[in-house]
Amino acid sequence: MNFKALIFTLLVGLTAQAQLWPGEYVREDLDFLIASIHQYEPALAAYAPYFDKNAEKLMSELPDECTPTQYLTYVSRICAIAKEGHFAIGDWN
Repeated sequence: MNFKALIFTLLVGLTAQAQLWPGEYVREDLDFLIASIHQYEPALAAYAPYFDKNAEKLMSELPDECTPTQYLTYVSRICAIAKEGHFAIGDWN
């Protein structure tokens, strides 16, 4: 029984990875994230002075469709360039 549950879980995971999200929805979410970072991080200009420039560059690279993994990568990169502490891990260049 556990083997069947494992196979089912893996298949569901693979199916989710095969989904493609329209670029306009991804852009809308990321625009909201960027606006929220501006709203809730009053010292953003002091500790991430190039946030807007880097976020704009990142947004210009968005594909027409994204997988969930690609979407999470864009969210993580935006948080990283805002110097959000838990997202400062890794080389996002």
